[in-house]
Amino acid sequence: MSFLKKIATKLIHWYIAPLEWNYKLALYAKGRLLHFKEEHILSFVDYVKKNEPNNPDEWILDAGVYYGGVSSLFATHFTQHKVIGFEPIPKHYNAAKTNCARFQNITLHNKALSDKTGQQSFHIATNSSASSLNPIAQSDRYSLSETIQVETITLNDFLPPTQKVLCLKLDIEGYELAVLRAAGDALKRVRYVIAEMNNHNEHSGECQYYEVDEFLRQQQFKLLIIRAGYNDQGLMQYDAVYKNMNI
Repeated sequence: MSFLKKIATKLIHWYIAPLEWNYKLALYAKGRLLHFKEEHILSFVDYVKKNEPNNPDEWILDAGVYYGGVSSLFATHFTQHKVIGFEPIPKHYNAAKTNCARFQNITLHNKALSDKTGQQSFHIATNSSASSLNPIAQSDRYSLSETIQVETITLNDFLPPTQKVLCLKLDIEGYELAVLRAAGDALKRVRYVIAEMNNHNEHSGECQYYEVDEFLRQQQFKLLIIRAGYNDQGLMQYDAVYKNMNI
């Protein structure tokens, strides 16, 4: 550690000392002030840059683009890679197109990554970030707003036969396992999977964290990173990064 870094570390420790002295204050700060929802993405970026050779031919796939924040992070840190996003809700898709317009390496599709190619019912929640191909079940946090028809495609149908993928990010509200199971041989060409892992039942038929974990381990993926926000009501979900040990 350099001299300047040592000084900076001591100053930071001095500055946050009150948080170390009072655990309640520390938990409050972590939950309300210091939590960064894309922390797992930046941890993944740091890991890849330190441990993987740069291969611009590998694509980055973002399923569940929402307003384009994660796609923009990928495009910023992997400027030579093609970033491809999937967002089925027209309002979100149009907003993401605007937000990502400055990035030449982002391509967006107004469709959902799914376990079948064609059209499916898509259930939009009152909290639109909770919308899903799975029907909305009983929830204290949101309810069904409307159901629309969206275009869907499987990973196996979308990906060219020899195309390799640096990262497949899945934030699709309990449909992650269905997408992974339908990926077929395409999953063998995915180096990393980033998935939101559910520990609730707010969508009918949604997958649980242990089901996704078991499937990925069966496919020779290894758990690499876990990031969960502070929640004094219990863990509802978390984000996990898995590495394909066959690549």
